Amino acid sequence: MHGVDSDDPWKVLKDDPNDNIIFGIADQTVLEWGLKIKTGDTLFIRSENGQPLGIVIASGLKSSVFQGNVIIGLDNFRKYFPSAGGSSIMLIDGDETKMDEILEVLDNRLSPYGFKGEPASKRLASFFEVTNTYLEVFTILGGFGVVLGIFGMGFILLRNFRARKKDFALMSAVGYSEKKIRRQIAAEQVRMIIYGTLTGLLSGLAATSSSITGSSGTSFITLLIVIPSVIITGILVTFISASAVKASSLISDLRKE
Repeated sequence: MHGVDSDDPWKVLKDDPNDNIIFGIADQTVLEWGLKIKTGDTLFIRSENGQPLGIVIASGLKSSVFQGNVIIGLDNFRKYFPSAGGSSIMLIDGDETKMDEILEVLDNRLSPYGFKGEPASKRLASFFEVTNTYLEVFTILGGFGVVLGIFGMGFILLRNFRARKKDFALMSAVGYSEKKIRRQIAAEQVRMIIYGTLTGLLSGLAATSSSITGSSGTSFITLLIVIPSVIITGILVTFISASAVKASSLISDLRKE
């Protein structure tokens, strides 16, 4: 957001520009998919005194352990929620090589107070479990869709060939060779495959642009693998179907007519 120090964006949490208006920071995933807002928008909630409190989202965190939370300054928290009994979530910094020992000591000494320690990496991985599960399911369903699409394309090519069989027979009768007929069939179908793939790609990118731009390069790698595979497979199916054209059978069918 404009006016936020890019070197230390946390400073903005100490600002209190107007009454009942404060700054906050939230996880980018929560902003996009949970709250349906973006950086610079204002989230309105009720403060403890019943008055509306506007939280201006000053910045977003990418892949953080704060999913499901909106972070505000401590002074503002005490001002608008004075009866809060303290912090329920605390971040502990220490030697990573002694993390297990630190967690064990804290669990033993603070368990009567309801303390539960968890490594930040494990906490973050638990958030991604749901996302990864959805991605795996959609990947499998997408694979089935590609397979069904290829089979459907083969049936369409076969039906198209049968519907135009008389035209191909006439072309063969007036002097077109098998090679030229096959080349014409292949050229028409290849253009349809390429145009259809590009149309679907552009519409798909338009629908998922925010998701792709906000993720890692994995989505682009998947596109670079799937799209050429679909086009190559479609071209192979086209040439296999076109190779079934025989001038002798076409002339025989024409004579029957």
